[in-house]
Amino acid sequence: MVGKQSGVLLPVAQFKESHDCEVDLSLIVGTGATVVAPPYQAMSVGDKVRLRLKRFFDDGFPWEDYTGEKVLARPDIGRPVQWTVPLSELQIIEDGSALMSYSIVYANPTVPTESQEQALRIVTPQAPLLPAPRVKDFTGDMLDPEAYPNGLVLVIEVYPGIQVDDDVVLYAWGDPRAVKTVRVDQSTIDSQLLELSVDYDWLTANNGKTVELIYQSAREGNAGTSMPLSLMLRKPLHLPHPIIDRVVWDGEDDEYRGYLLAASLTGGVDIDVPEEAVIGIDDQVQMHWEGYGNTGSHIADPTAGNPRRFKIPPRAVPANMGKRLDVFYKVTPPGEQPYTSGVFDLEIKDVESGWPVLQIDSPPSSGNKISLAAVTEDGGVTFRLGSWTFMVPGQRVKISADGVLPGGGKEEIELRAGDEEFVTPDEYNAGKLFATLPRSFLERLQLGNQFDVFVMTSFDEGFSYKSFPLISPQLIE
Repeated sequence: MVGKQSGVLLPVAQFKESHDCEVDLSLIVGTGATVVAPPYQAMSVGDKVRLRLKRFFDDGFPWEDYTGEKVLARPDIGRPVQWTVPLSELQIIEDGSALMSYSIVYANPTVPTESQEQALRIVTPQAPLLPAPRVKDFTGDMLDPEAYPNGLVLVIEVYPGIQVDDDVVLYAWGDPRAVKTVRVDQSTIDSQLLELSVDYDWLTANNGKTVELIYQSAREGNAGTSMPLSLMLRKPLHLPHPIIDRVVWDGEDDEYRGYLLAASLTGGVDIDVPEEAVIGIDDQVQMHWEGYGNTGSHIADPTAGNPRRFKIPPRAVPANMGKRLDVFYKVTPPGEQPYTSGVFDLEIKDVESGWPVLQIDSPPSSGNKISLAAVTEDGGVTFRLGSWTFMVPGQRVKISADGVLPGGGKEEIELRAGDEEFVTPDEYNAGKLFATLPRSFLERLQLGNQFDVFVMTSFDEGFSYKSFPLISPQLIE
């Protein structure tokens, strides 16, 4: 074991936010700076590694020391030791200096071990940064983690003044973060080759993110920091066709075509992104239901708790009855243009039955006959239409009638048209609407004949109308 009494001290610690022994407060992200020391041979659970900063103002007058302590747990063994120094503790001595060291108090009591002391200036660095690390046998700024199953090798240009026993720290800044260290030996200097690796697990954990890689070198009285290497880690996007719940396929093996029954979609449509799709963690994914008009189209965000499932609301279904539409999803990586998945060609089969039948509400009528004598001048004939599948406020409903004149020919009248077509909130809430046929219209018709009353509604903002069952009451005296 190396002890204080031997005269051999542990290597210096390093501030990540420093270069050339100068700490740049402007580089500190968040509330604290990161200090790293290399792992030591005798690491064990319960060791207390204590950081100490002797602080001085710009005139050399001392300020109270700052100390921090790291108690090692099992995951810390064999890894670099890290502390966080609050930004406020450094701002106190801005434009001043500090002497940084650390010591180890072992879990099994023995002689503590001390590190070398590093002199630091708390100023804006003026020295140029070292060159950024580079990826071995790779150029570019977007990298596929799957291409590096054994990890990523980073090449560090041998810096001026390199010496045996320099400690080089690599910071792999992503989420999660990783820190690696290497000790320079004579082979490094003779070969002019300095390499560090980043694990495959770290690469895949950061898939879809932009990461930053920097390194620092340090020994007593000397330190340097590199420029950052920024990389976008991304597996190539793989965006197969969406999976539509309950779809009935009608395409060939290589055709993504199918249909849904509108009558079964009163609760909306569930659509999934396939499990085999490759999408970055931070990519935005939206499902596109490209139907007819504003009411028949919808762009859905993922459902809560399931980033691969999307819900198309019921209101986006009826405008597409009897029509075909495209269903696909778009993936937008941060700062990039969207990518589009395969397109599913979907038909919404029309509702062929079950529509409401217009009822005669007043005067009382039986046997599908209306007595002209029972129709008052003020009241007329009132018809009632019950609710229907996909009924919504604002939907257009037309009601009209026509009948035969005594001398032949046809008489027509509109009972609900133009601005009066729209279903009101009160009608929607009541689940029914009414229309009145005036007595004056009936007086012009041939008694004993039937006349027709038509009902039509539009699900696509008036582009087309669907006919509900007509009724043909007989007009009697």
